[in-house]
Amino acid sequence: MVHQLLAALLFVLSSAMLRAQAIYQIGYRWDAFNLADLNATIAAYNAQRPWLQEQLQPLDMPGSFAITAGERFKRTRTSVLVHVQGFRRETRAKGLEPASGLVGHRRIAFHHWSVGTSANVLLWGRRHIEVQVEPIVEYSITGLSSYYAQQRETEPDDQEVLDQRFSITLGIGPRLDLYATRWLGISLRASRLFSRRELEFNKWAAFAASDASAAGALPIGRNAYSCMLIIMPNRKPRRG
Repeated sequence: MVHQLLAALLFVLSSAMLRAQAIYQIGYRWDAFNLADLNATIAAYNAQRPWLQEQLQPLDMPGSFAITAGERFKRTRTSVLVHVQGFRRETRAKGLEPASGLVGHRRIAFHHWSVGTSANVLLWGRRHIEVQVEPIVEYSITGLSSYYAQQRETEPDDQEVLDQRFSITLGIGPRLDLYATRWLGISLRASRLFSRRELEFNKWAAFAASDASAAGALPIGRNAYSCMLIIMPNRKPRRG
């Protein structure tokens, strides 16, 4: 019985792949993390150190190039895509430290690398426009690190990792595809991704604010927006 079920499943999958059509996308993605606690810590760091010649700057919504590849199953309303995206953002400060008389260098870096899978469902479409809903499962590594040195411009590999987390995040959102030709278009997306995990940087927050009770957290759940160029080889025109 088990062998029969496996054989049937393989037949269905192979049949679907034969009727599938490749989808390739490249473009830009923006992730709206909640950076309020991190930016409050950065502001506290600057306020406690008026001697800084260059202050840490607040971090805003990060963006980066993204790549997507997948398959659209012909004569169905579904497609499966795999998304790859990553970014690293950092801010730097330096100044003549009153206690030591040396120039101190400080850097805070925030990074996020992810691989996501979505099973898109076509809600409405014509030849030049399609509206889809896009459930997403994303596997990601998100981290925050700090680097400090005195009188050094060349940075060694001794940065301190404040926190780094691996997380599995679920998300969903609408997607609008606009096609100029049968095989070339632009995809606009807006997704909400949910995760209960947080990055903690209590040690850095206490140091930055000169307050042992200070704490900081960075929620991993976020909104994501993207604009992608779509290439669909041999795409048949949709009637209507």
